[in-house]
Order: sequence, then structure tokens, then C-alpha cells
Amino acid sequence: MQKNRWFTSFKTELGWHGLITTMRGISCLTLPKTDEEEALESLKLEASDKRILDKKSIPLIDKICRFCQGQPITFDDNLDLSAINEFSRNVLSLCRTIPYGQTRHYGWIAEQLGKKGAVRAVGNALHRNPLPLIIPCHRVIAANGSLGGFATDLEVKRILLSLEGVRLHT
Repeated sequence: MQKNRWFTSFKTELGWHGLITTMRGISCLTLPKTDEEEALESLKLEASDKRILDKKSIPLIDKICRFCQGQPITFDDNLDLSAINEFSRNVLSLCRTIPYGQTRHYGWIAEQLGKKGAVRAVGNALHRNPLPLIIPCHRVIAANGSLGGFATDLEVKRILLSLEGVRLHT
């Protein structure tokens, strides 16, 4: 059975974003891109996807725009993580609890999941996060206080943390 997916693009202070929603919730959000075409390419759209602005997405887009202006925003929207394995869903669910303006390290997430040795697996799950900003993987840093990794340019991670008032060890 084909599930319905809707997509749109929009511009924030940080750049262009692409967004996919389903009947279950938000399934994909891109990090800021330099132009709309790049944002849409990052979505990896399917032929059956429909380009519309789902009315339920307007408040979400507004929140994302305000977040990109540095406003503390809580994303409590419904998510559709059905395409992700259970371990990754657990990692992302825990990451979603990290408060605005705070950070945790990869080992903390592994420990919270009862998988102390799974730091690399945690990093891999965060690297594949389909909903950055909403699931704030940028708030996860290395145990030594450095940035650690990020799905794209580390400068984006630095900008997002700076927006939240996070000061990093350099």
C-alpha cells in the first residue's frame, strides 16, 4: 500500500529547507541549503510525492523559521519515523529530549540506552537523522566538548549551537 507523502520547500534566515509530511506526521526536513533546488534534491522525492503545502505544515514552518532566527522553540509535532530501525528511533527519541541551549555527548546517549559501547552506532543513527532541528542532533557533541561529527558541514552545527547560546570548547 502506497502511503501519501506531501512535500514543500521554504526559506529561513539560514537558507532553503525541504519538508516531507505523511498522514502520520513529519518524515523529512533538510538542513539549510543555498537554494530551493538543492533543498528539494536533498529530499530524495518519490514519483508519487505531491507538491503541496499541507495546511497542517504552516505552523511547523513558522516554528522552523523562528528557530532559525534564534528563538527557543519546542518541536512537539507528530513524527513519522516508520522508515527507521528501532535502535535509531530510540537514539532519535532520546536526542529529542535534549533541552534547547544544552548539549549531551554521544556516550551519554549510549549509556541512557543501556548500550555503553554503542557510541559509534549512536553517531551513525544521528548522522542519518531525517529531521534535523526537530530532532536536535546538533546538540550532541564529543565527550571532550568539541563539535564531533555532523551530517553536513560542521559550520552548520556551530551556527545552530550558537543560535541556542551554546559556547563550545575550541
